[in-house]
Amino acid sequence: MKKHFAYCCFFLCTCMLCAGDFVLIRDGKPQCVIQPAPKCPREVYVAVSRFNQMLKTITGSTLPVHGRKTTLNRITFRLKPAKKQTELDHFTITFPDPKTMEIQATKISVQWAF
Repeated sequence: MKKHFAYCCFFLCTCMLCAGDFVLIRDGKPQCVIQPAPKCPREVYVAVSRFNQMLKTITGSTLPVHGRKTTLNRITFRLKPAKKQTELDHFTITFPDPKTMEIQATKISVQWAF
């Protein structure tokens, strides 16, 4: 499980490098905030916490988690219910604008999106 999580983190960091201007950490300082929607389920906060732990191990820094307006890049969430059992682990990552990464996932798959 930890190995799979590490691979997912590596994949996300690689995607961030390919995304060009969407930077998570620069010179040890956060360049992005994580913005869960109000009343997000516990699963989102657990996934965010695990991601931040891994990010701190890799970069020495974590991303702030809050809903305030910011000029930094931001990661947002849109949770969607699974219509079928086979969709429980589906997620998508999109960039609706250059400063926003949106994760669409189920309560279960949000951990894999990170």
